Amino acid sequence: MYVPLHILVAIAAAVTILLVMLLRRDRGRDDLMGTPRKSTPRQPPPRIEIPPALAADVQALIARGQTIEAIKHVRRVTGLGLKESKDVVDGMKR
Repeated sequence: MYVPLHILVAIAAAVTILLVMLLRRDRGRDDLMGTPRKSTPRQPPPRIEIPPALAADVQALIARGQTIEAIKHVRRVTGLGLKESKDVVDGMKR
């Protein structure tokens, strides 16, 4: 099967353009223009209040160096997710 050279060149150019567009989109740039996309500013995470009894338990675990156990305990008692529980424990470490 014979494909003319100018057809192969056109196909290669189209594939190259599509690849460049895909790579730029993955890197947070607008298609073909190269300007960064505008992003909305991140909101700070909401302050999570925990009961004083839980805070005392978490402080005791932190003092013993059991940070992971403290995160697990916060998750178990409050039902928060992993990130939120870690943020609570990290906030108490400071």
